[in-house]
Amino acid sequence: LNLKINTIYIGGGTPSILSAEEIKKLLDTIKENIVKGNYIKVNGLAMIDKFDSELTITSVKGIKKCEKFEENIRTDNEPLKRVELHCHTKMSDFDGVSSASDIINQAKNWGMDAIAITDHGNIQAFTEASHVKNPPKIIYGVEGYLVDDLKELVSNPADKTLDDGFIVFDIETTGFSPFNDKIIEIGAVKMKGKEIIDTFSTFVNPEIPIPENIVELTSITDFMVQDSETIEKVLPEFLEFCKDTVLVAHNAKFDIGFITQKAKELSLEFQPSSIDTLPLAKILIPDLKGFGLAKIVKHYDIKLDNHHRAVDDAQATAEILQKFINQILSKGIYTLKEINEQLQPNIQNAETQNVIILVKNQEGLKAIYELVSRSHVEFFGKKRPRIPKSLLSGMRKDLLLCSSTTLSERNAGELVNLYTHGTDLNEIEEKADYYDYFEIQPVSNYADLEKEISVSEIHKMNKYFYNLAKKLNKPIVATGDAHYLEEREFLNRNVLLMGGGNLWKTETENGKKYKIYDRKLYFRTTEEMLEEFKYLGEEIAYEVVVENTHVINSLIEKVRPIPEGFFPPEIEGAEDEVREITYKKLEELYGKNIDISLKERVEKELNAIINNGFAVLYLTAQKL
Repeated sequence: LNLKINTIYIGGGTPSILSAEEIKKLLDTIKENIVKGNYIKVNGLAMIDKFDSELTITSVKGIKKCEKFEENIRTDNEPLKRVELHCHTKMSDFDGVSSASDIINQAKNWGMDAIAITDHGNIQAFTEASHVKNPPKIIYGVEGYLVDDLKELVSNPADKTLDDGFIVFDIETTGFSPFNDKIIEIGAVKMKGKEIIDTFSTFVNPEIPIPENIVELTSITDFMVQDSETIEKVLPEFLEFCKDTVLVAHNAKFDIGFITQKAKELSLEFQPSSIDTLPLAKILIPDLKGFGLAKIVKHYDIKLDNHHRAVDDAQATAEILQKFINQILSKGIYTLKEINEQLQPNIQNAETQNVIILVKNQEGLKAIYELVSRSHVEFFGKKRPRIPKSLLSGMRKDLLLCSSTTLSERNAGELVNLYTHGTDLNEIEEKADYYDYFEIQPVSNYADLEKEISVSEIHKMNKYFYNLAKKLNKPIVATGDAHYLEEREFLNRNVLLMGGGNLWKTETENGKKYKIYDRKLYFRTTEEMLEEFKYLGEEIAYEVVVENTHVINSLIEKVRPIPEGFFPPEIEGAEDEVREITYKKLEELYGKNIDISLKERVEKELNAIINNGFAVLYLTAQKL
């Protein structure tokens, strides 16, 4: 920290007149105490200096010598250290806190063999990482935003056509978790052509109080549902209403996920054909700014008086579906299978899934450079550089892929997203086979999601992924998803998130307030990670924290992100042209009879430029 003392206040803030001797004595006292090894407290204004952009303390009002204090310096005392395979630097825009060099040096101080750098969507930390002196092996990677452009728009299309009819439905719930929350209303309309031929609408008694924020959102109160049937009675009736029909919902992964989970809890069969109008909207009306139900309703001038009431939302979605069907039919598409075959997702608008991509070798480095470059140039949309799954699949030979277990309002890996939305486990297994290895994260990484997913459910989820990895014969590793070095720095990250517009505002009694992320995404030692996963049992915890991280490390070669040597740009004839321009200018200034000393000086300068490969740069500057 730079301490710039440009103003000193004496006494209680009132001006004082000091003699030259008193000022000298005061300055001598300051100099005696502000020396290396001393601990002092400073009262002043902390700010970024406008000239050197360094953090400084100015307008110092007080300097006080104090007792020695030191942070609790953590050490890694395990004989074999783990390898962190999911780590962010401050190049993860408005998200990561620590520099690449600080993170790598921490890993080196702890005696770790390797550490991965996996920033969100970019590889800008590679340069700094490559300049750290005597580092452990650096694994270069990225946490990319994957768009599944191979995903089918219609799930389980069977042999159904657009004339077979649909059931458009919507549910209201006590929260967002299909595991912990309850359904409080189901509304559905049965369509045949343009006609609504039947409806299903009922409250469901959740047998728990409805949260206040849900009451405000839906206007459904405890009094309204208290005499209704419970889900045990309502769900079989709804599934019978939907039998042998295509289900349609807006953001269907939420509604279908809830119904799937509740059906599973009641041992009911539920594997429907389904269409999600959300990705359809992104394809058919791509220029719309926002694809929530209210936005689409406004776009088509559809009446919706009671948004967030199930049957009203279902009827509005049914009208939207009819307009979509007209557009689809105009393209010569008549069956649900043809929708999957002929309608391509709009990559710039599509939902993204976080994927960890690690470089295996030098060829893999070239692949990740191309992926990241094209994600920014060709597929950038909605503030994110997107990687199409079709592109990644064709370039994965020298890469290792892992579905991130990041889980938040805006970011989620494919597998954890499917699991937390109650997706059928057979489908998760089918999707999981795409990845080379799996990861699980500590419970405290989900600390701010306790209302959506409980600690016991996180334990259950991580055990499920461990067993799935064993079944598919793939490694599974425990990662920290580190965004900063020390636990206390979570507040620093919250400041960054707020600055980047990534903190969600929540309603409180005193108005709107920023939601603070309590998740602990600090760089953990091996002992700390083993403690986090002790619920798996000591052997399994050691396997995922230590052994398997070394397995992944062993699959990766040391690579150089920047090759050794000097690589100036090349243009054919550049050297001759620079020489010609130089002598032409020389003649303009001194005539044709040029003194030999001038020629010698010019040749010395030209040789320095041309022989060191700078001719193209000088030529480019000349033409500009």
